[in-house]
Amino acid sequence: MQHLMRRLLTLAMAAALILGMASPDDRVNADAVNENLIWNGGFEAYKEGWEDWGATTVVEDGASHMRALQIGLGDAGSEGGMAWYIEAKPNDTFKIGGWGKASAGEVGILGIKSLGDNGPIAGGAKELHYTASDYEYREISFTAVPGTTAIMVYLYKNPGPGYVFFDDIAAYPTTPGDPNQPPQEEAVYIHNHAYLPEDWFYLPQTDRQIREYVNQLKQYYIEYQFANIGFLREDGTLDPNQSKELGHWIKVSRETDPDQKIIAWINADTVRHVHVGTEEHPAGEEDKQAMHQRIIQSVKNAVDIGFLYDGRYYKVDGIQFDIEPLRAKWKDDPELLTLLQGIRQAVGPDVHLSIAGPAWDIVWSNDYITQLANIMDMLNPMIYDTNGPDSWKPTVTQTAEEYEELWKNTALRYSNAIAASSNPDCQFSPIMPAYETKGYLETDPDAPEYGEFVIYHDPSIENIYHAARGLKQAIAEGADVYGSGIFWWGTFIMTEPDPRDHQDYSHAREWWLTEWVNNSTSSNPPTPTEINS
Repeated sequence: MQHLMRRLLTLAMAAALILGMASPDDRVNADAVNENLIWNGGFEAYKEGWEDWGATTVVEDGASHMRALQIGLGDAGSEGGMAWYIEAKPNDTFKIGGWGKASAGEVGILGIKSLGDNGPIAGGAKELHYTASDYEYREISFTAVPGTTAIMVYLYKNPGPGYVFFDDIAAYPTTPGDPNQPPQEEAVYIHNHAYLPEDWFYLPQTDRQIREYVNQLKQYYIEYQFANIGFLREDGTLDPNQSKELGHWIKVSRETDPDQKIIAWINADTVRHVHVGTEEHPAGEEDKQAMHQRIIQSVKNAVDIGFLYDGRYYKVDGIQFDIEPLRAKWKDDPELLTLLQGIRQAVGPDVHLSIAGPAWDIVWSNDYITQLANIMDMLNPMIYDTNGPDSWKPTVTQTAEEYEELWKNTALRYSNAIAASSNPDCQFSPIMPAYETKGYLETDPDAPEYGEFVIYHDPSIENIYHAARGLKQAIAEGADVYGSGIFWWGTFIMTEPDPRDHQDYSHAREWWLTEWVNNSTSSNPPTPTEINS
């Protein structure tokens, strides 16, 4: 596939090749519902309309597939394929499929990719793989990502001595077209954040990779990058190995999109770093103060000094804290409040400070949220992992309606508590979930669920669709909402179904843009069979 990507990038640099290679009669409009947009998908006109990448032959291949495309020349270095281009716009949806087979050891690839003005768009691709020796039909749904001006349907084989065959390739639009419809909605909610994978900031990245990531964040209206630089160490200091590539990221990110704010996301443990001891083994006051001071100094250094790259230090725009666990036994935790006050005093009033928090008022009361708002610039409640059995009531949601209600009530509660503070600039930006099913095996013999696998995060309920609907209900009732966030970005951008629960995150991406960013209504609501098949 590396050879393919080099070809795609070469193609993408030439706009005429992407958007004008085919003759006007060959180009098709994605609004023509129920029309196969690949008019020569059966190769009856041989290669007409297709862009040939080499090693392709149209062959006679039996009664059921009179003509088919063969890719391969019979030598070990043989690779190649063909591509078909279709005009499209963001959020256009398609059903793409076809027949394929492969000789032993080979893989036939039917792929779809979103193309923009500057070439292929990161995160806008899907593939089907054919390995059977007899023809099999496969199909896939595809949604054009933001920035799309065309999609490319391609057929491909990697280097190898064998052959792959394709026939009856089709691309059917599933987005109804209406020339009288108004233009696509303008983005409404644009002050959003995303929790980014930690390996982006400690593993080497090329400038091009960083630019692609940043442009993808921009396409989904992410303003605040929460860059994961790992857990505080046992002594409360930051591990420099976790952020050794952050300086490089900051440099290229700001060159690519200076409007995105880069926030160093720091993880910490409530017991180890905030309380500095357990109920059985409490820490002395001096030990606690020493730990807090090391944390404060580590945060101050990150803000004041920055992160080294190529002989220069690059500073972040602020700090995001995820200090867990958050439990009812530490309700309205005064030690957490004291630590955050110390950090604010050390970094000054102009540095962004935000913190992930709980949804339930049994952990943070309204008054406590008001006190936090006096210190912080943004509060980010984690409104997920709320599923569970009846014995956990009332602090669980078990239906979509209950989950939407939790979102609405939490947004109103935080909004009102922030409004009661003396900091009118504190922002409320809750976090929407986009990750795999979570649960555990109950091993407590006294628990009613003993021996059962207890799911506490069910993506068919806890998802961006229902989160956005609940949040919009709160806004309609007067909640002051600055934006929202995505946890976890690494799964949100996955282009293949999640192998852990078969979740297709293209749904999450469409809900994010339609239900939240554009404040519209998705025609693709979640169902259990889609998410947890």
